[in-house]
Amino acid sequence: MILIGFTWIFVALAAGFLATSAMPGRTWDHVGPLAIMVASTGAFFGSVLAYFLFTPPGRFEDPSSPAIGAGVLFSILGGLGAFGAYAFSERRQSTSA
Repeated sequence: MILIGFTWIFVALAAGFLATSAMPGRTWDHVGPLAIMVASTGAFFGSVLAYFLFTPPGRFEDPSSPAIGAGVLFSILGGLGAFGAYAFSERRQSTSA
């Protein structure tokens, strides 16, 4: 579970570094903190989805045992997907305004 938590942190840091390059014309003060929050929340929900998909129904056990690889993978995909959706929304708002 600690590895999955660190994955959330690494995804959030990557989103913070990529925020201004993915959304040109915006300053880091405008998009950086929200990009970090969106990416880490997406990573969290990705890992929760992996836990529910790979843990047998009715059993509550340590999430690191049945789904550690899937949890890390889904965390990365969830974080990148949420960050991509946020970047797309910001770019669309900047072109329409």
